[in-house]
Amino acid sequence: MKQIIIIILSATMLLHCSPSSNTDENINSHVDIKNNTPITTNKDTISQKKENNTTEKKEDSFIAEDNHHLNNEKDLSELKYLHSFVPKGFLVLDYAYGDLNKDNFNNDVILIAHDAEAEKNMEENIDRPLFILTRNKDNTLKNQGRNDKIVLCYDCGGVMGDPYQDIAIKNGYFSIEHYGGSSWRWTEIITFKYNEEEKNWFLHKKGGESFHTAEPENSKETVKTVKDFGKISFQNYNL
Repeated sequence: MKQIIIIILSATMLLHCSPSSNTDENINSHVDIKNNTPITTNKDTISQKKENNTTEKKEDSFIAEDNHHLNNEKDLSELKYLHSFVPKGFLVLDYAYGDLNKDNFNNDVILIAHDAEAEKNMEENIDRPLFILTRNKDNTLKNQGRNDKIVLCYDCGGVMGDPYQDIAIKNGYFSIEHYGGSSWRWTEIITFKYNEEEKNWFLHKKGGESFHTAEPENSKETVKTVKDFGKISFQNYNL
């Protein structure tokens, strides 16, 4: 009788100590805190998710993947407001926001580039459209104009590559900055100023420096103002 009891107890202990057939599944899963549901993380599922995410990104993204102008220093959440202003076949290259028309609202200047530029698949230089967007009281944006000639093309910087550097906005002014050249280097800053009476932006100043890399201290500065080029609106700029 003792032997029978010992055998039964031993069998019971073995059943409790044996590994569950679902051990691997438990190790390879975690709980979604928001929904309190298990999420499988096995290798096949991860691979499938990566493939799906890549496909979705190609279809829905309007930002070039290797874009070095948009970085953590900028509020990338602002981009969600710009999506509807980007024409099909174009990507956001850069943007800046600030008070463009002295209404105490953040307005935007966005620069876009053709898909072919992002893919480095250009047979010729393609224009880079620049847009001015003003913000209404309900936080919606309105397109105030476009110009395709202000920002220089991707190959216009000589051996330095893409000459575009930045967009700067301050108190009704905004500037586009370029830099390029080879042994001889040059900079260019094109500044527009808001006219409250005409409710538009006009060329205020165009200037820059040129210098040789062997003697950067001997730079030459040139500045042109309205006295030189006259009255030119943002939409009509083509110097």
